[in-house]
Amino acid sequence: MFQNLANAIINADELQDQTKGRYKRPKSAPTKCKTSQDQALYDRILGQVNLARVDRFYNGQDPTHGALNFNLRGTGSTGNLFNAPEHPISTQNGPFNNSFTQGGLPATGVFVNTYYNTLWRTIQKPL
Repeated sequence: MFQNLANAIINADELQDQTKGRYKRPKSAPTKCKTSQDQALYDRILGQVNLARVDRFYNGQDPTHGALNFNLRGTGSTGNLFNAPEHPISTQNGPFNNSFTQGGLPATGVFVNTYYNTLWRTIQKPL
């Protein structure tokens, strides 16, 4: 799952660079966390991003096939992001348990999806 999220973020970063800012990727979380538990999770995710970058560099691997967006869903829905035809699903992982239920997601049955953006995908360079 972290590899899919990492690749979606990397894809969006690269597209933003390639388009000289015409494509604006979604904002990411800050690099410093309020608690040591959150920082440990952030560091774990950062490690997965670095693994994804190495895998892409040496093996040309992107399990999302160019996805630019991701979200967390409280169901196993594979519908398009924002119900928009230009945002079809690329990958889905789950179900997962959720310890942060104040964010609107249930305690169980959470899925992590990545999505293409067909409006921008045509200008992406191949890996």
